[in-house]
Amino acid sequence: MKVKKLFFRYILALTLVAVMISGIFGAKAQLVDVRIRDKIKISTKEIKYADQYIEENIKIPVIEGLSNMSIQDRINLSFEKDALDFKNIIEKQSKDGFEEAKSAGYPFHAYQAYIEYKVTYNKDNLLSIPVTYYSYIGGAHGITNIISRNINLKIGKDIAIKDMFKEGVNYKDIIKQEVIKQIKLQPEIYFEDAIKTVEGSNEKFSFYIEDGNIVVYYSLYSIAPYSSGIREFKIPFEVFKDGINPEYKQSSNL
Repeated sequence: MKVKKLFFRYILALTLVAVMISGIFGAKAQLVDVRIRDKIKISTKEIKYADQYIEENIKIPVIEGLSNMSIQDRINLSFEKDALDFKNIIEKQSKDGFEEAKSAGYPFHAYQAYIEYKVTYNKDNLLSIPVTYYSYIGGAHGITNIISRNINLKIGKDIAIKDMFKEGVNYKDIIKQEVIKQIKLQPEIYFEDAIKTVEGSNEKFSFYIEDGNIVVYYSLYSIAPYSSGIREFKIPFEVFKDGINPEYKQSSNL
């Protein structure tokens, strides 16, 4: 029952990541880790904080170099808002958890909230950044989730996976076939019904872009146990042949 409650708290935190934004609670923020590609500079705003309730290490991407400052500011604000919403929710949960443990008379272990990211593509007006959220809110281990941002820098908006392909291209079946092919290479690390889960899924794919590949991934417990981690599947753009949307043809290296 306690495990279910903790898992619900975590899901709630992810669901509410776009709900509220507030101060930094006295934490120090600084810009570190500058990466430059194609004149678009990606810096990291890092927030570190610890007290009796929680330990935090939050890394937020900050982009510079876009000619359209309005788009640049909007993108940066969205990255920061997502991070601070997550941070604030876990902070609130940590204080609630502390009081609950105190009342029940059991030990309290400080919660954890970490955010990391990597820039997997930054060319041709397309920016792809998978952001990894980790939280520990009690129990045997923490939970990791990846939320990818695939942004068309011309318009400053996130693109969906369908936008990568020409209209009418059956990209979903192609992706499923490729995922199943890779599952069969290591069936022992997946759930027995992993292939059925992939075949029967009609959900939108979680993905990010890298040179020559689209990377599709599945969240913890969806097709494999916790020990197998978040499963990622690199799918070469070439398997889609001429089905790539011309706007993103350069990113496919075709």
